[in-house]
Amino acid sequence: MDSVALLHMLAQQWPENAKYPLTVLHINHQIHPDASSWQKHCAQLAKHYQFAYCSAAVTLDGTSNLEAKAREARYEAMFAMMQPDSVLLLGQHGDDQAETFMLNLKRGSGTLGLSGMSRWQPLVNGQTLFRPLLSLRQTQINDYANTVLSPTDWINDPSNTDTRFDRNFLRHAIIPSLVQRWPQWTDKVVDSMQVLQQERSLLDEVVQERLLDCMCMPTVTSSIARTLHLTRLASYSDAWQTAILRAYIHTITQLPMSQAQTDALWDVIHAQSSAQGKLTIHTSQHGQLHFMRYDQQLWCVSQHSLDKARAQYHAMLDTPSASPTSTVSPVALTYKIKPQGERHHKPIKQWYKLWLIPPWLRTYTLIIREHNVDSALWCDAHLYPLLKE
Repeated sequence: MDSVALLHMLAQQWPENAKYPLTVLHINHQIHPDASSWQKHCAQLAKHYQFAYCSAAVTLDGTSNLEAKAREARYEAMFAMMQPDSVLLLGQHGDDQAETFMLNLKRGSGTLGLSGMSRWQPLVNGQTLFRPLLSLRQTQINDYANTVLSPTDWINDPSNTDTRFDRNFLRHAIIPSLVQRWPQWTDKVVDSMQVLQQERSLLDEVVQERLLDCMCMPTVTSSIARTLHLTRLASYSDAWQTAILRAYIHTITQLPMSQAQTDALWDVIHAQSSAQGKLTIHTSQHGQLHFMRYDQQLWCVSQHSLDKARAQYHAMLDTPSASPTSTVSPVALTYKIKPQGERHHKPIKQWYKLWLIPPWLRTYTLIIREHNVDSALWCDAHLYPLLKE
């Protein structure tokens, strides 16, 4: 109902021949037996309002953590259908905001999570989220829908009453008791979240300055973002380090860190070996992101980049050579080579340390030979010419 009410509001105001046309997006989670008929209903709704319509089906793996998986898959599918400069309008409202507060409180989130959803939320790829109903309560939207819409205009998903899901449990079992005791409870929570947002914006100005001081450019192209220099990070107090880490993760993932994730990240940073430890975070935009430590830096590496490196490695091995005198073969990291411009032979792993090639890419190492003589070292689609001796 919330999304259909928003669509009706937009239809009353959207100008004809708008420079930016409005498109109705629908995601078919393929969970409920009536999912196909719901998809047809949404298509007919868009046609009724004379808006463009796009739909995508998503497949969820397993039944555990279904609520989070559905949310991630839904956003990922919507972002994929949007242009880079698009704005995604969502029907989330004040009651959703209060539920988000409770969920993040349960997760042990800091001020970023407890301040909840922003009305405008710029994303890293140029897309933007806009929540125009965030200042409204559910009862106001109900009144609007029951006044100007027909009950057949929207569909009630029966899973919205399933209290096995955390948000539904709060919505149906916990929050009503709080509101019964304190009728203004939701309004006061939303007010407090707005205060937190204002206070966090002031803190963010300082945190962003200190975050930039700790950032450094990566030495290879496999990281989706700049790395964090741990020596510079250590120059700040523990409290500032935690704030900088949270800001770093949020800049990349657009997600607030829980206390458990913060603790896991500290374990990665303080691991005895620079190559030990990994924190994996799932995002709607980037899929899996891995945070790992190497060479006194905290790296953010996407699973997509690792899959790409593996695919390129196997493609190099499987592609027939253009020359009968040229061969490509795997080689151990203890194999000695002499790159052009260097004076001595050293094991590949020593050159990798000098070149700051991170351990997670060293697996994909090949030697290219011409007439059985080493001519180049290949790693992660980069060629390093070797002296032909």
